[in-house]
Amino acid sequence: MLVCAGAMAGLWLTALVVVWSGLVFFVGTPLGMIVSGVAWIGLLVVVAVLAMVSGRRWLLVTGAAVTLVLAVATYNWSAVAPRAWFELHRPLYDHAVRVTETDDSYYGVRLPLLLRPLSANGRVADQNGMLVFPQWRASRTTVGATSGHRIGRPTPTCSVSPASSLTTSATGGGCA
Repeated sequence: MLVCAGAMAGLWLTALVVVWSGLVFFVGTPLGMIVSGVAWIGLLVVVAVLAMVSGRRWLLVTGAAVTLVLAVATYNWSAVAPRAWFELHRPLYDHAVRVTETDDSYYGVRLPLLLRPLSANGRVADQNGMLVFPQWRASRTTVGATSGHRIGRPTPTCSVSPASSLTTSATGGGCA
């Protein structure tokens, strides 16, 4: 039983490393959604088989529940509903804007570890005062033009409230 539980934990950690690494090139695309969905279903099947081999029903229920929670929390469905994705994850984007120091490097800077799934490559770029979180991998001009969530930083001269601290306008920025 402990071997099966340990194998499940190892599989979950491996899945999270793949999600947070930013190495998968098709994240945020329809292909990426299909591959990710198949991978999570495959992981669920492997977890169920491991639980059945152990003969413990509670391990099956717990393993399936943990796998489903991880899949739902890390599944990137921004290709089909980018606006809904952004609105649902807005508190995380707000936090990323507050804690991430940017520079003028070509690809931007790496996000903190737990915020890396907000962009396809785990990075955020500063383009003319707007932070761009790319949602799929492409050239920088494509990412800046069409496929990234753009967020303006609040200016120091305005009061920042949780409800109006950021704008998603592609041309504006600062406080709303």
